[in-house]
Amino acid sequence: PHLIEEELKRLNKSHISQEEYIEAVKRAIKRLEGTYALLILNKNFPDLLLGVRNENPLILGVKGEECFLGSDISAFLEWTKDVIPLEEGDMVILQRGGNGVNYSIYNLLEERDVSSEREKIKVDWDIETAEKGGYEHFMLKEIMEEPEVIKNSARVSKEEIEELARCIRDYSRVYIVGMGTSLHAGMVGEYWFSKLNKLVIPCDASEFLVKGIVDEDTLVIGITQSGETYDTIKAIRYAKSKGAKTATVVNVLGSTATRISDITVMMGAGIEISVCATKTYLSQLMILYRLFIEYGKIVGRDMKVFEREIEKIPGYIQEVIEKREGIKKVAESLKAKNYIFISKGINLPNALEGALKFKEITYLHAEGMSSGFLKHGTISLIDENMDTVALVPPSTSELFRSVVSNIEEIKARNGKVVAISPVEIEVVDHLIEIPEVLEEVSPFLYAPACQLLAYYKAVELGRDVDKPRGLAKSVTVE
Repeated sequence: PHLIEEELKRLNKSHISQEEYIEAVKRAIKRLEGTYALLILNKNFPDLLLGVRNENPLILGVKGEECFLGSDISAFLEWTKDVIPLEEGDMVILQRGGNGVNYSIYNLLEERDVSSEREKIKVDWDIETAEKGGYEHFMLKEIMEEPEVIKNSARVSKEEIEELARCIRDYSRVYIVGMGTSLHAGMVGEYWFSKLNKLVIPCDASEFLVKGIVDEDTLVIGITQSGETYDTIKAIRYAKSKGAKTATVVNVLGSTATRISDITVMMGAGIEISVCATKTYLSQLMILYRLFIEYGKIVGRDMKVFEREIEKIPGYIQEVIEKREGIKKVAESLKAKNYIFISKGINLPNALEGALKFKEITYLHAEGMSSGFLKHGTISLIDENMDTVALVPPSTSELFRSVVSNIEEIKARNGKVVAISPVEIEVVDHLIEIPEVLEEVSPFLYAPACQLLAYYKAVELGRDVDKPRGLAKSVTVE
């Protein structure tokens, strides 16, 4: 505010017109550094609202004579589905008059009016999906929606997935960048592509600028539910500046990621309200699974066995969800303050994701790691205050016996173990049984089991499940 005040003082006038005020704000904004999305009100101009963005998201909603501003579409979805995503340096000017609210958009970087160039997009989400529908929390509702979400994600973006698969074949260096849950989805993708002898490197987007090796023979795929995740957007922009091909797997049409990437693959998960990502994680996995299949077909592999599983996956997930009462009892039996989530192979990312879900909504310490890594120091922590959640691979996996052996080592130290497993493990304290499936398909099953375990524990502890302290749905700051 003091920068605007300084610009107004320079006018040296007792009466300042609205046009002069707007120009003063423009000059003040140009002096700002860093990332921001601002809404600016002045009591002297009550019929004027200014919004401006730099790297952080700001979206304009439009409905007849009304306008709305927010950082996320869900903020005004109840009133309109017509939105205009603002671009870097855009200042939106909302003026209330006799005919309602009118808007114009001025770009501070280009110093010109760009109102006619900003496309209005109709969002296909509906307000019913943004309501709890009888469930106690959005998180539980969204977990329950996963079978249907997966069906949709199995159908959408066919041409874009085919194009991206060709790019994976054609580029010698391929990265998947993301943060949090999206990064874990990328890590599962790494295992899928490794089965086809293709190296795909998952990378923490916030570290990509430090260690990413990027040139014109590089493909960088960003995964971001919101399309506004600061570090992922920064990584994609960095890749583009180095001449790399870029793509994004995203859930929000018109978001920044969709506008800066060469290829956009929409996830089709629908709106997700809970801060804790659940159905969008499963949706990301389905997109990557389809990408794995398409790439395999392109390089001449027989992928029919994996294709046939696509229509079965929603049923597998439903079987896990139907065990929620049993999972609830397991969650309520856990009394430790610290937890280790372990697995091996393609479900190691799910161990990391399970720990993330558990700690972000229960506020209990949890960390994920490979069961092999557990032996290198961490196993010394096993006692009555440290429980283990073991994601046991399918019994047909060559890793099955190894993880069971690690469980036995924990039990030998009097540790308490919860096993998420397709078969009974005699030595464990609690068993969450899931269907026996192909190992390549198994990540779709372990994920909802971990989500439900975290959910019911958080509910028992009285946590704010949908809005954990200190967290936001979209992390739009560095």
